[in-house]
Order: sequence, then C-alpha cells, then structure tokens
Amino acid sequence: MFCAMLKLWDDKRLRQHFRASLWYASLIGVLSGIPAVAVAQPNTDTESPLTISEVIVNRVNIFSDKQASENPVYNIANRLHRTTIENTIVRELGVAPGDQLTAQRVAEFERQLRQTGLFAAVSVQLEEATPGTAKLQIDTRDQFSIVAGANGSFLGGVGEFGFTIGERNLLGLGDSITLSLSGNTDDEVRGAFTYKDFHFVNRHTRAVYQAGRTEEGEFAVVRFSRPFKAANDRRAWSVFVESRQQDIDFYEDGVSVGQVPELRRVLNAEQFWRGAAFGQVLRRGLVFDYRQLEYQPVRGSQADSYEQPSDSSQVSATVVVGFDSRLTHRKITGLDTLQFVQDIGFGYSSELRLGLRYTDNADTGSDTTTPLVSARASNAVAWTDNTFLNVGVSASAAVNENSTNWNAGLVAKAFHRWTNNQTLATRINYRKAVSEGNLPVQFTLGEDNGLRGYASRLLSGDERLQVNLEHRININRKLGILDTGLVGFADFGWVAEEAGESALKRSVGVGLRLGSNALLGRGVIRIDVAVPLDDDTGENKPTVSMALGQVFSF
Repeated sequence: MFCAMLKLWDDKRLRQHFRASLWYASLIGVLSGIPAVAVAQPNTDTESPLTISEVIVNRVNIFSDKQASENPVYNIANRLHRTTIENTIVRELGVAPGDQLTAQRVAEFERQLRQTGLFAAVSVQLEEATPGTAKLQIDTRDQFSIVAGANGSFLGGVGEFGFTIGERNLLGLGDSITLSLSGNTDDEVRGAFTYKDFHFVNRHTRAVYQAGRTEEGEFAVVRFSRPFKAANDRRAWSVFVESRQQDIDFYEDGVSVGQVPELRRVLNAEQFWRGAAFGQVLRRGLVFDYRQLEYQPVRGSQADSYEQPSDSSQVSATVVVGFDSRLTHRKITGLDTLQFVQDIGFGYSSELRLGLRYTDNADTGSDTTTPLVSARASNAVAWTDNTFLNVGVSASAAVNENSTNWNAGLVAKAFHRWTNNQTLATRINYRKAVSEGNLPVQFTLGEDNGLRGYASRLLSGDERLQVNLEHRININRKLGILDTGLVGFADFGWVAEEAGESALKRSVGVGLRLGSNALLGRGVIRIDVAVPLDDDTGENKPTVSMALGQVFSF
C-alpha cells in the first residue's frame, strides 16, 4: 500500500490535490474528538414551549396553479398526481392542538417531513397567536411520484437498463407500489414487485413487501419496523424475513470467475431503547438472528479455487450498547444537491456489539460456537461556517477453532464551501479484511463504486484504498426544469490483490450534474467523462458514465 502511495506522490500533476486530501485527513483525525461548537445552534431546550391552538396545513401540488396554467406539461403532471393528503402529514408528525412545542421541535418537524422523500419543499413555523399560544403553520410542495418509463446507466463498460411502473405516493397516503424489470449487458436480469406501507397500523411503523426473480433464482422479503424518527422517540424495533436464491460472485479483471450458488433464509428481530445518560443519549439493544444456508457446487472458470461451503443453520444473539451526542443541525444547499435543502447533522455516535453465534453444520454433523464483536464510531464536525468534516471507523471479528474472520475500515470526508456556488469535496475510504476457513472476502473497485474511467469491478482483493477529490460548481442555470452543475474530479484507487501483487489506478475528468426538486427531490443525475491515467493498454481513452446519485455524499 505504501509503495502505491509513493507512486501517487511522484505524479506532479496531481500532487497538489493529494496533499489537500492528506491535509483534510489529518484535520479529521485531530478533530474527530472535538464537538461541533463553532457553529452550534442555540439551545432551544431552554425556551418556554408554546401551546398549539391550531394546526394549519397548506399543501401544494408539484407545480403551483400559476405554473400549471402557463405550461401544459406542468398541468398534466399536476393532474396525474394526487397531492399528499393532510392526514398523512399530520399523522407522520403526531401533532395536535393542545400540544406544547418549542422552536427546536418545530425545526425537527421540518427535517422529519423532508426525510420522507415525498416533498420537493417543506416549511414548518410557529406563528404566535396570543401570549403562550401559537399556530403551527405547515407548508409543503409535493415531489412528482409517478414512475412510468425506462431508465438506464452506463458504468465501467457495463450498460444497465430498467423498466418501471408505479406510484411512490399512492393516493396521497405516502405508500409506494412499483413493478420493475432491470438488467445489464452481463445478462443479469431482475424483476421485482415492491409495496411500501408508509403508516402500517399506526404512524410509528413502516412495512415493506417485496417479491421477484433473477436469473439466479427467486427472492421474497417482508419487513416491519418502527424506526427512531424524532429525538424524543424512546423505542425502535424491526422484524425482517427473507428468502433469497443468489450467486456469491468472485471477480478478476472485472469478470466473474467463480460463482457460489446460495439459498438463504433469514429471520431477524431487533429491539432498541434510547434514554439520557451522562448528558448524552444512551442506546441499548438486543438482536436475534436465525438463518439457514444451503449451497450448490461452485461454478465458473476458476471454480477449483473456491471451496463449496457446508450447509448450515445459524442462530445468534447480540447485545448492543451505544452513546450518541445530541445533534445540532444546519440547513444547506450545494453540498450533495443543487437546490434541494439538505439537513446536515453534527455530532458523534459510537456503538459496541457483543454476541454469540451457534452453527450447526449439516454436512459434517458438527457444531461450533463463535464469539462475535463489532464496534463503530463516527463524528461529524462543522469546523467553520463553510468547512465540514465527517469521519467514521468500524471493526468486527468472529473467531473460533475452525475459522478466523475480521475486517476494519475508515471513511473520512471533508467538504469546504469555497463560495456559495462552489464546494471542494474529498473522500478517503480504506478497508481491510481477513477470512480463513470460509469463503474469501473480496472488495472490488471500478466505475460502479467510485473509480471513474475503469471497468466495473476491475480491481479485486482483500484490502482497498480509495480517494476521491471533486470540485462541485452550481452554475445556477436552468435546462428546462432541471438545475445544472459542473464537476471536476480526480479518483485514486488501490487494491491488494489475492496473488500478493497490488494495483494502483488513477483518473481525472469533468462531469455534468442535473437536479430538480420537483422531479428528483434530493437526487442528482450525474454524467461524467473520465480519462484513465493507468490503463493497462496504454491508450488511456476517455470513458463516459451516467447514473443517478453522487459518487459520494457527506
């Protein structure tokens, strides 16, 4: 790895960018233990709460009446869409006249509605009526929710297509129903039916039902959950049931050389509690997991390199303890979106999981008990009004007399708003894994996960380092209904391959970003032209990729 970094340093064209990334990384390491006090918001917990006399909800369709009257396309979009009904909004927040609210809780309402993905714009405010009382004013503008048509992307030499029909805000209830068929030029095909119940039984719970088929087999998923949605939520839980036929793929030079067919049946249940301790937020939880795993003989050109795992039944129980700071938030645009408002939270989170897994191996008749341990910690810091740092570390291990498995990782990000329309963004991502006595762990790297200019999954191995540098520019120009932006970027990727060799790849390029609050919400369409600097052929021909979503976000 260090030899690869020295090669990178010798490239004078990119030395300045690399120094900047190291500077950001060192800052993150120093600041990971410093709370975000530089731009901390006022502590509104000390404010006197106001009693809500009335809840007023103003709902607007995708486009205003004026916009729809002037543009027939906007008018058609409004007519096809059912505006989110008032009860869906009020039920999600759980607010009613007579409740007592502070400004902090009202700001949380606004963030909560934005997180649903139903709205292009949200505003929640208190309007004081009489001393001690106020009206709660909720203004929303819907996001276009009908899904009907074709989509596609081209990443690292792999073309993907999709056909989807559905509604992401069914009858204004927030429910989602979709029927999709997707595939790629590697002859991988997937069809799925998905229904998401926004308010299952009550306002706290969600439900997801999914069933489909791929060329590898059938799958079905059912999930019921009650997530932590607000700061005063004290309990969360989830129940997850899955049956899935799939191939575990192993790659070499972007091509799958080994496929391990697996039938996986899973039952997972989690329960978490949250409360105050030592001035922070204490999380406690229990996780139960049961799974049956069945395997078929390994296929592929290098099938002899991989051993078919034994069929087994596994039961595990895990205790979870975590500490979180009380987050401060800031509304901002231009970081990962163009015009859509992001809610950036600053603070730290830490978690430790300890458990045991019992495995009954059907083929050998033996059984094993494996201790499980994992830990993670993260911290997001607003170092100045325009510089934001986010670092996260994680590690896990499972060791018994027959196998040794562990992995560790670091993700560090730094965003600096140079001007109101320009952002310098950096990501450093490192992972290392060891697997003995089981199928090997393989990290891949290519166009599909952030190394632009190279084939998807071109590099593969058990250790990976990735650096992305971007200069994001919001040019404040409209292309029809779409907002536009430009990006200049440099990507670096290194993987320690299984054979003991290592591979370093670099690329530079420019890109176009397209966004629309009404059509895409927080989503961004990216079109990138990348020039590989270490193409094995020596030609270093530019490549074009298109996909939905940024390569990385804060």
